[in-house]
Amino acid sequence: MRPSDAIAEGVSKAAQSCDLLAGDPDDIERRSSVGLVAETIESTSVAITVCKKEIDTIEKYNQGILPRLHDQIGRAFEAKGDHQEMLKHYEISAKGGYPSGMARYALLIVGHSPEEAVEYFKKASRRSIIATYKMADFSWSGFSGGLVQKDRSQSMILIKMVVDQGYAEAADHPAYKHFLSTGGNNIATSR
Repeated sequence: MRPSDAIAEGVSKAAQSCDLLAGDPDDIERRSSVGLVAETIESTSVAITVCKKEIDTIEKYNQGILPRLHDQIGRAFEAKGDHQEMLKHYEISAKGGYPSGMARYALLIVGHSPEEAVEYFKKASRRSIIATYKMADFSWSGFSGGLVQKDRSQSMILIKMVVDQGYAEAADHPAYKHFLSTGGNNIATSR
């Protein structure tokens, strides 16, 4: 095995550890079949240490920034209650284009920067359950003075996608309840 192959294999294995310790089960693009909701990350210090080591290793070997790992370490900091570090890593993940990171960062900034948040939600929508849910929610009633137009048809299409992906919270959304009450027959005409 060439040294560069060994390094690449080591980086890949390391990233799998962070995936296992801090991966989100609702992250469509996660690399492992397991994941933990933030509240169940039992050993945040272990997850943070492992993820930091993996991020440092990848950056050391000029593999670039892996936005997925920044999203995951952000989740570990969120579980720990360290909001400053959480925000920092979600922002890195969002700016790196990782859908889950874009959605999480947008959730944090939507109150003070709705335009930027909506742009992140739009970019991540259909690639992130959270972003797709938020766009369905915004489309149901409209958002921020027209920043997102009211479009109930679009809302029902998006909310159905989210429910079909197993996001239980979405089943309680008015868009999904309306979809069920009409048998899904009037999606095209519900504005």
